[in-house]
Amino acid sequence: MSKIDLRLYASVKDLLGKDTIGVDWTYNMTAGDLRKKLYDSFPILSIVNAQFAISVNRRAADDRELIQKTDELAVLPPVSGG
Repeated sequence: MSKIDLRLYASVKDLLGKDTIGVDWTYNMTAGDLRKKLYDSFPILSIVNAQFAISVNRRAADDRELIQKTDELAVLPPVSGG
């Protein structure tokens, strides 16, 4: 197992007090798996029901999207528009 870097923004950055974290990466890992790892590793995210999007290579990812070891990953606040 190897680590990948995950950039944090907005409320998740504020809650965790960090700009980046290292996350264990596994073959066939999806954005949904990454989301679950975050909730499991940082229970505060579940307690406050933190809502966030996973960005893969600077675009919002569906939870089914596979994550490659070389992908640029980020956690972003939910986007609302009008």
